[in-house]
Amino acid sequence: MVVSGCAEIVKQYRYQLGANLSRLVNQAEFAEMLAEGLVNIPPVTRVTVSAWETGKWEPDTDFLLALLARYAGTGDWREQFARDCLRAKIPEVFDAGVVLFAGELPG
Repeated sequence: MVVSGCAEIVKQYRYQLGANLSRLVNQAEFAEMLAEGLVNIPPVTRVTVSAWETGKWEPDTDFLLALLARYAGTGDWREQFARDCLRAKIPEVFDAGVVLFAGELPG
């Protein structure tokens, strides 16, 4: 998924999940889906997701790293969501190759 800006990324993932389920995934459900399987992480709420979608806040980097660590290598959508948001938040790190994700290592 190629999208710029965390707000657009959050919207696209929420709508894409809804399309996969043949129904709209509301912000509270999306928050629950994101937090599933994470421990010792501040809760993600409907208000949080709403603020992300409007661009008022961005997902916290620590949250995204925890999400990435939890789902790395699983093929779960949350892994790619974390990657996309991290790239949007700090492109200078990822575009410069300072940090690479598994599977992106030079051959």
